[in-house]
Amino acid sequence: MTAHPPRTRWHVETYYRTDAVWVPGEPLDSRQAAVNELARLADEYPTWPDGTVTARRIVLETTTYTDLTTEPGPFRLPKGGFVLTDTSGQDLAAVPGETPDGWPAVRLVVGSSEVGHAETTVPLDRLEEVIAGMRDTARQAGARCDNANCAGSCPGCYRPPATDRP
Repeated sequence: MTAHPPRTRWHVETYYRTDAVWVPGEPLDSRQAAVNELARLADEYPTWPDGTVTARRIVLETTTYTDLTTEPGPFRLPKGGFVLTDTSGQDLAAVPGETPDGWPAVRLVVGSSEVGHAETTVPLDRLEEVIAGMRDTARQAGARCDNANCAGSCPGCYRPPATDRP
């Protein structure tokens, strides 16, 4: 059960290389405001005092408030969409949804009613990017490592143990 509507805020972060951390700036209400702030900071403070270029990035903060005082019911996927259940009972689902501002989207959900779930909402104009990323990840997972010094621990060298299939 959601206690409050989800909150999204934009930040322009600055990388502090002496501490090796990204530090967020003030929260902003829109991506355009973050783009404007990034441009302003780049114009006013392009470098550190020693002359090195200041690294900055735009990030989106998303927060969901969940009421944990009530007993959650079993996790149920909405009707429609696509569900793939793996051998351990975990589901990967792509179901119809919408962005916080009401635009059509696809909700990607991973998990089960026994262990809980995680989800993200992908706007339709970014869906092909997600699919391309998944295909690229699959190609990487299936590739063989060509490093002669690899001990077989990288994803490209890993092969699951062979099992007899009935």
